[in-house]
Amino acid sequence: MSTLSQLYGALDGPPPDPILITPIQDTGGTTVVYPFQPTITGTDMTVQPGTLNGMQPSNIGSTFFIPSTGTYYLVLTASAVNGVIATSSLSVSNSAPAAIGVTIGYPVNTFAYPLYVLVNQTPFRLIGTGSLQAVSTEAFRVQKSMPSPDLLPYDSYYTWTLTNV
Repeated sequence: MSTLSQLYGALDGPPPDPILITPIQDTGGTTVVYPFQPTITGTDMTVQPGTLNGMQPSNIGSTFFIPSTGTYYLVLTASAVNGVIATSSLSVSNSAPAAIGVTIGYPVNTFAYPLYVLVNQTPFRLIGTGSLQAVSTEAFRVQKSMPSPDLLPYDSYYTWTLTNV
């Protein structure tokens, strides 16, 4: 047995079961409601209240149109001022939002984050079962020559990291 096998013996067995993303279905019993969970009636969709950094999206009580066929995304768009989340809103899009970008010195001022994928009006959750918190995170550093001794020898690039709370 190799040293690697001794350290990671659990990996010698069969691979772990894949994680299956299952649609939310009403089983007829007790219904559990999660933050940002969509409810679809006909072609109208409403979204359960949820928060981003303790604030509800500005349009949380709105009704969204969802066609009966096709793939759509429930998207949370947030705006920040000086690295602090200031506002957010929900929207429905037929294309996935771009990845959250990185910028030098502070995170991007606006970003979009997918909460659910809706396939033929069946919602698939892309987030955990709680509200969200966005934290400014240093993504990477780029070395630079120091023009003076009081400056850092690198430039920091930042992005947003979203977690469940």
